[in-house]
Amino acid sequence: MSSGAYARSQRRRLNAVAVFVALLRADLNKVLERVTTAETYITGLQSTSKKFEDQVRSLTAEHGQLAVRLEDQEERAWRNNIRVVGVPEGVEGLSFELFMETLITDYLRPKRLSTFFTVEWTHRAPVHPLSLGGPQVQFWGQ
Repeated sequence: MSSGAYARSQRRRLNAVAVFVALLRADLNKVLERVTTAETYITGLQSTSKKFEDQVRSLTAEHGQLAVRLEDQEERAWRNNIRVVGVPEGVEGLSFELFMETLITDYLRPKRLSTFFTVEWTHRAPVHPLSLGGPQVQFWGQ
């Protein structure tokens, strides 16, 4: 083989290697582009996830505060209600509020009551069904 033929042969091989390297670079650039796209997408998901985590923490704290407020309100409601048992039906006349106010003020004397004292009828429902002829259960609160 002459030196000219050998040189051409080597150039062809070198060109083949150069083409192969160019193809590898193109493939590598495609992979790099896909990795960059995936990283950008993952970063966006992490940012969104962080926002949701913060929102869950905030809502959990708010839920705790609301639960405490609800419990407090329920306890206050129970403290401001009085159950009256044994008042015969019809004894209150036309106004149960007036009847209870008279009953309480006559019993406690006005000097013991706050100036904010008032009687309001909130509802009237027995806890369980009453037996025939049993006393009427009435609820009222201030």
